Amino acid sequence: MKKLKRNSKAWKDRVDALCERESHLCQCCGKWLQRNESAAHHIKTFGSSGNDNLDNLALVCTKCHFKIHSGNLKIKGI
Repeated sequence: MKKLKRNSKAWKDRVDALCERESHLCQCCGKWLQRNESAAHHIKTFGSSGNDNLDNLALVCTKCHFKIHSGNLKIKGI
């Protein structure tokens, strides 16, 4: 599957759907997020055969997203 461009309408629509699915809550710390505070984290990376499908994304705040990629935090239940 082709990676969506991050500034495309398709990607923005995907993140909006993710925000709705997760009720705008960070899946790590539980903080309610405005759209500009949120990040779509890939559960399975493209390098590990991941994709941009909604079922492979988790909504996290930007602080938690940094901690995940630093290896200091894991998403609940994953």
